[in-house]
Amino acid sequence: MFLQFLINGLVIGILYSLSTIGFALVYNTTRIFHIAASSLYVAAAYSFYYGYSILNFSFGVSILFSLVITVFLSILCDLLVYKPLIKKIFIKCYYDQFYWNHDRFSKSNCHFIR
Repeated sequence: MFLQFLINGLVIGILYSLSTIGFALVYNTTRIFHIAASSLYVAAAYSFYYGYSILNFSFGVSILFSLVITVFLSILCDLLVYKPLIKKIFIKCYYDQFYWNHDRFSKSNCHFIR
């Protein structure tokens, strides 16, 4: 009984660490907290389940089906959410840098814009 609790705790800890590493990787590269990452993980799992159980695909085809669905949803999320958000941030940062440039106290926090 104790061994099963120990194994379950290790598995849950590993899953938490993997999701945290994913969040950290995305945030450090884009400087935007990717709030849809967990929903994309769930969509990948459900699309695999749908392909394997409902559509009776083989294991490998279900993985490919899940991959295609998840990539499509990721691109859709990027186009509909993150591109407009980055555009708004860029416009605001450009305005802030132009407006506050003459002041010795720069109030713009836009160093992450490339």
